[in-house]
Amino acid sequence: LPMKFQYLIEDDVEMCDLLIVLGTSLLVMPVAGIPSWVGKKCPRLLINRELVGDFATEAIMVKNWGGGYSRDVFLKGDCDDGVKDICELIGWEEDLNVAHKVVS
Repeated sequence: LPMKFQYLIEDDVEMCDLLIVLGTSLLVMPVAGIPSWVGKKCPRLLINRELVGDFATEAIMVKNWGGGYSRDVFLKGDCDDGVKDICELIGWEEDLNVAHKVVS
């Protein structure tokens, strides 16, 4: 990773008010650690084919030991489909279509 990552990551996770993680195994450090570095009340969204990393651990803890609060949302499936679904829900479908045309 570039040195910029090391300089910015601490401030970035401290200021994070929503973490979105897309398509990953969360196996390779240091990036795999980012979901556990954000604040305990920071909502986290995982769009992935499977539940992974610290998302899986927290899901098991809430399910088995209660606690009533889960900051995580897991949207199972392909990233492209998940992002499209979210954009449709929040009214950003046209913006997404424009972005796709610019990249294509």
